[in-house]
Amino acid sequence: GLQCIELKSRETKFWRHQKDKPRTYLATIEAIYYFQLEYHQSFVPSEYTGQYDDLLFFFVFMYGTIKELYDGGKQLKAYSSPETDKNKAEAYMLLIDKD
Repeated sequence: GLQCIELKSRETKFWRHQKDKPRTYLATIEAIYYFQLEYHQSFVPSEYTGQYDDLLFFFVFMYGTIKELYDGGKQLKAYSSPETDKNKAEAYMLLIDKD
């Protein structure tokens, strides 16, 4: 069968609420990003310097756009998770602003 992996230590920042799914169910681009990051940290001898951070550019862009369209995200379940909106946006903006 098809091999699969699970990134259990990461929680999604995705804006769409995933009913009855844990916060560890990542958006596709998040899964790709975290896989690349963990692979690099585990198997590449050089230090990670943000090589994969641009993968999240459009994710961050859409996060801000959707939040703005929906009055700061107050009506969206995904924005009202235990982790605050501010912390979610800051976490990804830090990745994008590393340059």
